[in-house]
Amino acid sequence: MIKRKDLLILSHLRKNARQRLTKISRRTHIPVTTIYDNVRKFEKKYIIKHASLLDFRKLGFNAKTKVAMKVNGSRAELLSYLQEHPNVNSLYRMDSEFDILAELVFRELRDVDEFVEDLKSRFDVTNSLVLNITDDLKREEFLSSVNF
Repeated sequence: MIKRKDLLILSHLRKNARQRLTKISRRTHIPVTTIYDNVRKFEKKYIIKHASLLDFRKLGFNAKTKVAMKVNGSRAELLSYLQEHPNVNSLYRMDSEFDILAELVFRELRDVDEFVEDLKSRFDVTNSLVLNITDDLKREEFLSSVNF
């Protein structure tokens, strides 16, 4: 079981991973050396990747979509293709009526439609559900609150 002190440090990192450790130390009353040691330990044990959250619309990518797919053929080939495709932001294996969930980012919705139609014909996708995302209301917030 993870200690409350460790959760507190992780919470501050989730809120802003670029903040100085001295600032986290002041807010948590945990010595900065302890925080430093724990962050290094967390990077090996809990932290998968440091990434910046981007506003894709401001970059000209106005179509963000999640597509759930049921595959009749080889899932491995489809997964390999999706893992390498530059417009796939996130990719998940599912345990439901669908096999794969992909988050796609394109400039326009018609690009999404063309992409999904291509997937259906190329990889024998038998069923798909396209969910167009209009606004991010909350994103990457779990464990970012220090009130636990």
